[in-house]
This record gives sequence, C-alpha cells and structure tokens, in this order.
Amino acid sequence: MNSIWLFAASGAALVLFLVHVIAGGRAYVRPLMAQPDLPDMIRWMSYMAWHSASVGMAALCVTYGYLAIYGGPIELAVAATLYSVGSALVPLYIAIYGHRMFFRLPAIYGFGTIAAFGALGIAL
Repeated sequence: MNSIWLFAASGAALVLFLVHVIAGGRAYVRPLMAQPDLPDMIRWMSYMAWHSASVGMAALCVTYGYLAIYGGPIELAVAATLYSVGSALVPLYIAIYGHRMFFRLPAIYGFGTIAAFGALGIAL
C-alpha cells in the first residue's frame, strides 16, 4: 500500500468532515431543526442521519490516517474504500433519479475523491 495516497484519502475525509460539520450544520441542520411544521420523527431522524454521516467521515479520516502511518491489513483499506464508493453512489443515484440539485452538494465529489485516493493507496 502507498502511504502518500492513504494520507491523501485521510486529508480528503477530514476536509469533507469539516465542510459537512461547519457549513452543513449552518446551512441545513439549523433550519431543519427550526421547522415546527415537520413531524418530530422526520426532524429527529434527519438529525440522527446527519450525525451518522459525520461519524462515518471522521472514521474514514482516522482509518486512512492509521493505515498511512502504521500500515495494516489491506482488508481495512478495501473496506474503507468500498464504504467511500457507496457513500458517493447513494447521492449520485438520488441526483440522477430524484432531484438534480444534489449535483451541487459535496458528498458525491468528496466521497468520490476519498474513494479514488483510497484505491490508489491500495493499488500502488
């Protein structure tokens, strides 16, 4: 495995995490939680999903960073990369078949970049 590309994947995950938490929190979470007309279940499930995504991005950052520094089983790198691919494909699917505005959101590009860097880290 190539530690430079694994560090790049870790850095990309960190950048995506920071954009998600800082900008996403301000632009999406605060208005979502301020909607009194939404059913509580919808509002709180969305809030939980947003936090779950935050944890996933932080986990990718730590996982790729660990692999870059200490090495480790290639299966861990493959799992992190497959998670990144899946996390890029879900919003891509929604953007294509649902609402095209999702092409403007960073998830497709952020997770796609992480997956590409992770794949290069595995392959090289």
